[in-house]
Amino acid sequence: MTRSARAAYRAVSEDGVEVGKQAIQLHGGMGMSEELPLGRALRRLLAIRQAFPL
Repeated sequence: MTRSARAAYRAVSEDGVEVGKQAIQLHGGMGMSEELPLGRALRRLLAIRQAFPL
């Protein structure tokens, strides 16, 4: 994977994590439950961020 592709993944994951955290704050504890897809999406974004460090 090229450096620019890694940078794009990193930028998307950084912004996505911020949006995910705000969504979980909005929905409270329900956001981290398995009933809403928010928690799963945030965990996936965190994994992407860890997998593609700069």
